[in-house]
Amino acid sequence: MAKLIVDKGEAAPLALEIAADEANVNEKEIVRLTKVEVEHFRGFSERHSFEFKNPYTFVYGPNGTGKSSLCEALEYGLLASIHEAESKRIPVSDYIRNATSRKSAKPVLYGDTAEEKGIEVKADPRTFEFCFIEKNRIDGFARVAANTPAAQQARLAALFGLEEFNAFATQFNESLDPYLDCVGKKGKDLADRTKGIAGHQVILEGLPVKAKTAETRGAVLLGKYPECKDLENQGSSNRSRRQRWQAKG
Repeated sequence: MAKLIVDKGEAAPLALEIAADEANVNEKEIVRLTKVEVEHFRGFSERHSFEFKNPYTFVYGPNGTGKSSLCEALEYGLLASIHEAESKRIPVSDYIRNATSRKSAKPVLYGDTAEEKGIEVKADPRTFEFCFIEKNRIDGFARVAANTPAAQQARLAALFGLEEFNAFATQFNESLDPYLDCVGKKGKDLADRTKGIAGHQVILEGLPVKAKTAETRGAVLLGKYPECKDLENQGSSNRSRRQRWQAKG
């Protein structure tokens, strides 16, 4: 569905027609598993081969017979990882190592496609992630909040088919900020000039108040020292006389 939305967008049909069309099946897609070979893996110290000849395989046996190891061999062969190892924060190379031989080896899976039989299966988490349905895995997904944020994001993206978008979106970090001009050089220069003009405007608006304050203080001082006022008047008279004499001369 996610691929349909990406390819078609708003042109996607409202009613989905889901039909089994063998002609459109991917020729390289694995349609079923036929065999798995394990050696030096978990509980298997010797080489063992398990064939799946029937559509359904029921595995049973007492504790310690390798049931869990077989299932984890299938999981590791299809996903190249083991959920139990990740949840316990154990490196997968240590988790799969056999306790007796002290060695570890990757299981080999074989399967059939639409045209070929018995080919080796390559691990592909994107294709096989949700092929496993078991109680522990369901419980583990319900407790997805216990995982690291990156693991939570990856599992949720895989659930909704958004792995590629998630991989693209998570590649950005804060180191890109210096290279992104989100403000603009001219815009910043204009903002700085606007702030400067606003400061000068405040000064101009305050000049009348300062002048009135100075005038009031001068009047108070002249009230305390009236002789200064007489001297000021006398000085003004003398200046007037000099100007008249200069005009006559």
